Amino acid sequence: FISLFGVLTILAWADQKRDEVYKYWSGAIINGGLLLGIIISWLCGHPFVEDYMIDSLGTDRTGLTFPLIRHHTIVMTGVWLGVFMLMEAVSVVG
Repeated sequence: FISLFGVLTILAWADQKRDEVYKYWSGAIINGGLLLGIIISWLCGHPFVEDYMIDSLGTDRTGLTFPLIRHHTIVMTGVWLGVFMLMEAVSVVG
């Protein structure tokens, strides 16, 4: 995610003629980058929700192997994925 913001910053500095375009589309670019990051981390088998669950449960990764906790992790990642998809759609449309 840091690389996404770094690329946006470099683009805004390097191409100042199109500065208004980057400002206009920055929400769509950022939401799209976050959406892409969520999809990639989920496909790699390490959804970002797992880190928050480890912190809230006070356990290590072995605590995430229980079926109910695995199901909750999948559902919460899917919910966040849906939220970012909706935010991306809204920022592209309007």
